[in-house]
Amino acid sequence: NQADQQPDGEDPTVNDLLRQLQSGNELLSAAAAQALRRIGDRALQQPITDLNHEQPARRSGAAWTLGIISSPSAVPALQKALLDHNPDVRSNAAWALGHIGHMSALPGLLHALTEDPNPDVRQAAARALGHVGHTDALSGLIRALKDEVWQVREIVAQALGTLRSPEAINALEEALADDESRVRRAAADALRDIESR
Repeated sequence: NQADQQPDGEDPTVNDLLRQLQSGNELLSAAAAQALRRIGDRALQQPITDLNHEQPARRSGAAWTLGIISSPSAVPALQKALLDHNPDVRSNAAWALGHIGHMSALPGLLHALTEDPNPDVRQAAARALGHVGHTDALSGLIRALKDEVWQVREIVAQALGTLRSPEAINALEEALADDESRVRRAAADALRDIESR
């Protein structure tokens, strides 16, 4: 209905829901997220456009919004956002890809896990790979158990526990000797998860 469309072609319903999503009101945000998921791909246009906005906060918020909407159609744009110069944008893009959980996100997430210079982005990528939950991520996660930052190693161990693959046992057993106690605990928990599968 043309009466429902604003002159610039934007959908006022979607715009209202996007504003409600970021309102800070938990109930309103949850209801808006559910409505945006039901609307589906029509709700993606503005956040995908905002991934190219000049302000990093706007790009970061757009990545988060796309994760909440959780449409696999957003994966290509979010993979591109994994290469953004701003680490907050890259972290939110990784989180969003994990939240969507689509297999096509694996290459970008694996690259972020092993190549991104920012440890927060590597952590987000490891967590996302655990959410995607596919064994194609296994070799990259095992390599990342040697990351120089212990917080990354901890999340990687947790992700390996989520995958529950016996192929990770040797690497996790080595991580039981990590200098950081939280990495050792995560490795022990992951080994229990694998043994209980």
